[in-house]
Amino acid sequence: DGGEAFGLVTRAASVRGLFKRYLGGSRQDDFCLQLHVPTRTLLVAVADGVSAAPRSQLGAALAVRQAAAAVVRQLDADAAELDWSEVFSQAAWALVEEHRRACSDSSARMEDAAASLATTLTVAALTAGDDDSDGGPAGDGPGPRKHRLQVAAIGDSPTLVLSRGKFVRVVGEEEDPEGLIGGRVEALPRHTNPAVAEPRTLEPEDVLLVCTDGLALPLADGKGEVGRTLTRSEEHTSELQSHHDL
Repeated sequence: DGGEAFGLVTRAASVRGLFKRYLGGSRQDDFCLQLHVPTRTLLVAVADGVSAAPRSQLGAALAVRQAAAAVVRQLDADAAELDWSEVFSQAAWALVEEHRRACSDSSARMEDAAASLATTLTVAALTAGDDDSDGGPAGDGPGPRKHRLQVAAIGDSPTLVLSRGKFVRVVGEEEDPEGLIGGRVEALPRHTNPAVAEPRTLEPEDVLLVCTDGLALPLADGKGEVGRTLTRSEEHTSELQSHHDL
């Protein structure tokens, strides 16, 4: 998926890894993109279903859509700062309700829903700035846009910013280099208190990356070959366009 809006260029994809394709397993992650036109805000939600949960692909799909809808309701109410606890609580409750519907038990516990539908969730709200109509210091034309980022996460699906050739982790659990890949991770609906990053400003040439650990692990915060490859790709793209990329 992808497109352009508010001067932002967006690209999104969700694919199965080679091993999961070999096993014939389902894609357990999902994403949602949504625009809030009145505030010039692009919403991005990314979820990665916990592999041990048999219906986690549905949990991921529900989480991203419910979270995006919750953010839209707050923006409609002119919220300057997002109430992330409310956003993640509403996403978690949607998973509990789905489990109760599926098992025809209106009193099913949250723990049972977690065993079936557990998923990570990361949500970013990027509000695009307007051109500076007064121009730069010399008054010779519009100044560069700057964009405001708000982001929160539960689990190990991180948000990073590629700025001036370096990746900076904004939010999302870091993998323990001494630990096991795929170890225990915080997830909805059991956890509803997200890690919240301080709002930050992005420059027009910055790149915002919201991803699951399937990319974050080999990316290694830009320290490995994957990070160097993506950095080189962005440097080449920057020569061709002046838009802000996601």
